[in-house]
Amino acid sequence: MSSLSQDWSNNIASRQVIEHRPNFWTDPRALNPNNGAGEVIAVRWDRDAAQLVEWWKSSPAHDALLRDPRLNVIGVGITFTDGNYQTTPNSYTMWGVVNLFGYTTLPAGTVNSPGAGTAPPQLPPPTVCDPIVKHEPPTLDLSAAAIRSAGDLVAVDPSGNLRDYPALGNGTFGPARTVGTGFAGAKEVMTTDWDRDGVIDVLVQMLDGRLLLYPGVVSGGFKAQWCWAYRVGSR
Repeated sequence: MSSLSQDWSNNIASRQVIEHRPNFWTDPRALNPNNGAGEVIAVRWDRDAAQLVEWWKSSPAHDALLRDPRLNVIGVGITFTDGNYQTTPNSYTMWGVVNLFGYTTLPAGTVNSPGAGTAPPQLPPPTVCDPIVKHEPPTLDLSAAAIRSAGDLVAVDPSGNLRDYPALGNGTFGPARTVGTGFAGAKEVMTTDWDRDGVIDVLVQMLDGRLLLYPGVVSGGFKAQWCWAYRVGSR
């Protein structure tokens, strides 16, 4: 069932279109449900799957499907993209599709928990070309960090303060927090996990052409800035 949901999640994410799959219950992988079927879809600007579920639960129509006692088999598909609110406002970061089916007799192979009966994949041995760490997307507890979500909106105010607007997960943002100073002269401000250490960094293009990176610290604030690029013609 999950392969059915995953395929549709990948499909709509690749097209950036929120739509239900017509007649999804007739897919051979659905195994002819005889007691109802339903589908729920949601999108987010971050990669917080738990909050995606909370959004479904907060919607009366979606929650009713999730709680319908007739629907006793579920498939879930989650797709991540490179989209973010700052640079691709029409491309969501996370897409989720849930298909629910009802059966008088459960199909063969039905399990009681995600992944049950499935052996975990074996990772290939590391090679000398592998990076030391792979945190993509950020996977640490960022509750104390300056930028706490990849979906946050960052901006520089007229006084040169770096302001973070926390993403609320529904296309809106919370009150701004000042998370840094000394950003006067910034032209563009972006967030990224540049060094892939699991903490969100801030990348700044200055009006004079410099490109600055402020590596985030999990306990809050930033490390000393890195500067790679200077304005054209400088020496």
